[in-house]
Amino acid sequence: MFPAKTEKKGWGLFAGEFIPQGTFVMQYVGEVFSVDTALGRSRVQEYKQSTCTYLMQTTNGEVIDPTKVGNVARLINHSCEPNCRTQKWHVLGEICVGIFTVRDIQENEELSFDYQFDFFKTPFTRCYCGTPQCKGFLGVRPTTDGGEVSAPQCGYCKRAVTDRTELVVCRGASKEAFHLECVMRKEGKRALDKAPFVCKSCRSKQRDKAVDQVEGDVVSQAVCPWDSEDPGVRQYYEDSPENRLLD
Repeated sequence: MFPAKTEKKGWGLFAGEFIPQGTFVMQYVGEVFSVDTALGRSRVQEYKQSTCTYLMQTTNGEVIDPTKVGNVARLINHSCEPNCRTQKWHVLGEICVGIFTVRDIQENEELSFDYQFDFFKTPFTRCYCGTPQCKGFLGVRPTTDGGEVSAPQCGYCKRAVTDRTELVVCRGASKEAFHLECVMRKEGKRALDKAPFVCKSCRSKQRDKAVDQVEGDVVSQAVCPWDSEDPGVRQYYEDSPENRLLD
């Protein structure tokens, strides 16, 4: 494996050779501490203010934090359709986390796993994994004053989407975020049956574009009468060029 800069995700970890499905890639290594300790509470509070966190929960309130002490596993980026997964082991009474491939990975392909932001509530940030199953956003964080959350705004009700399970992201040009309930109410369940979801506005623009393209093709295929395949019609215009002006 080797680290390299990505276009939008900062550093990433890439395969230096072909890695077959089911291969152990490496252990997720870092400081281990309980979130109930002073250090743990301090770190969790710190990461709640950041879109970048390496904390991984294991069990009994313990986490692995490779931010300051760890290995290159911390460079593996999130993907909504990952090629790796994490697996917990019991080793000599300790919980360890290993990273395994879930499919064949080609040389120079970036490694990824699903971060599953379900505990540390980091801020909503755009997901740039680029997969067909991309959820569009990661994380959620309430503000300290208990008011609005730092989250995407619903394109229909204009309120913040604070729960990831309620988040629906348009895969069309707008990339707008919506509450699941708002989409159901405004567009009906059928709009969600088709994957990936494309909002009503984007679908309308896609239809208009398709119509314009068809009409443009019709115009481009139109044939002037003096270019007709009928020899008699062509001869008519060749004998009297002024007929082109009349027509």
